[in-house]
Amino acid sequence: MVEVSIVGITLDGQNQPVVILRADARVLPIWIGTNEAFAIQSALKKAEMKRPLTHDLIVYILKGFNSHARHVHIYKLEDQTYYANLVLVLKDETGADRQVIKIDCRPSDGIAIAVRMDCKVYVDEEVMRKGGHDASFFEGEPDEESGPDTFGE
Repeated sequence: MVEVSIVGITLDGQNQPVVILRADARVLPIWIGTNEAFAIQSALKKAEMKRPLTHDLIVYILKGFNSHARHVHIYKLEDQTYYANLVLVLKDETGADRQVIKIDCRPSDGIAIAVRMDCKVYVDEEVMRKGGHDASFFEGEPDEESGPDTFGE
């Protein structure tokens, strides 16, 4: 597994949202839904919402059950579909780790939760090899005013 950073959200040529993950000189674009793009982008920007979004609610529930997200693991790319697990740690009354569980999730949902819970995102090396691109794919680094983190602004 390789740890990735969340570069941001951009739009492709057909205005479809894409989350961009980066590990060193490789980037992994994952096409996602509009709602998930908004959820990730709002968390990255630490935007205040009047009411909790679905991913905020999930975080509140996890915390209410004395658990936290250890990491998100994007482990498979099959037929242009990415597969991921959200790895959770359940705590006992003393705060010690009691149980680790893996929950199947879409990468976009896992990333939206990871941003909110400040946990790491990992991608299998084989997935990065199959779906990734050289970082020059973007022809330069993103800045504050122009992508790839401009979705929803």
